[in-house]
Amino acid sequence: MVGTSVVHPSHIMPIQFGFQLETKFYMEDNVTRKPDQPVLYYEFTNGEQTEVIHVVPDGCVDVLFLCDAAQPKAEICGSVLAARVMRFQPGTRYFGVRFLPGHGIGVIPLKAWVEQRVALQDVFALPDEYMQRIFEAQHFQERVQWFATLFLPLMMSKPLPELVQFCLNEMTACRGNVTVNDLSMYTGYSTRYLRKKFEDCVGFSPKLFAQTVRFQHALHMIMSNDVDLLDIVHEQGYYDHSHFVNNFKKFSHLSPHQLRLEWSQRKLITELELL
Repeated sequence: MVGTSVVHPSHIMPIQFGFQLETKFYMEDNVTRKPDQPVLYYEFTNGEQTEVIHVVPDGCVDVLFLCDAAQPKAEICGSVLAARVMRFQPGTRYFGVRFLPGHGIGVIPLKAWVEQRVALQDVFALPDEYMQRIFEAQHFQERVQWFATLFLPLMMSKPLPELVQFCLNEMTACRGNVTVNDLSMYTGYSTRYLRKKFEDCVGFSPKLFAQTVRFQHALHMIMSNDVDLLDIVHEQGYYDHSHFVNNFKKFSHLSPHQLRLEWSQRKLITELELL
């Protein structure tokens, strides 16, 4: 029997490390993560020679504003299913809003956004004034405020069906270490029915979403702590080191060791720039 839907505190905000490693002046706002605003706001400036940025699966939907006075535009970008590169305009500031897994945009199911990149105004008939508020804002926090006030109320989708939300919460609470058979036992529904409902609503199969959750938790451990990689293997429930590396590279163009080195180098560069 499915119980009352709650958001588990173990839910982490998924990371797109390419935005942090391959761009300039990356910043984000975690303060706005509230029950009625399950989003992460972020901003970065693309390098003059940078035309592509690596992206990884996260189960999210992002809204990206290209803040170029000459050619401003906004896009909805769905999650990828494996490591990809996305094209961006060099030397340009981007403002982004990342919706947590399970939170869509408007009435269109999350499945429709997977691996898609669509012009925002093809989906929402927004007043030009709304767009200009974002493009002409003087700083990051002003863009955050305008989006939360003007855009977010129009974009938030209806809550997921209780069954799907329960499954999503269980996967999150278990850091991806739960099978569809487990979910079937917990809920009393068949595995076939669960797979169909979950994929229709979230865009991922339960198995792939669980793998993505575990990958994202591993990312947080690599980028947030100086823990041994073997500790990540044990804590995240991988069979062994080889299973961890192979699974990680499936979702990323880097091995865990390579990402740790690049992240350490980037932090050192940032610290030197602040001196």
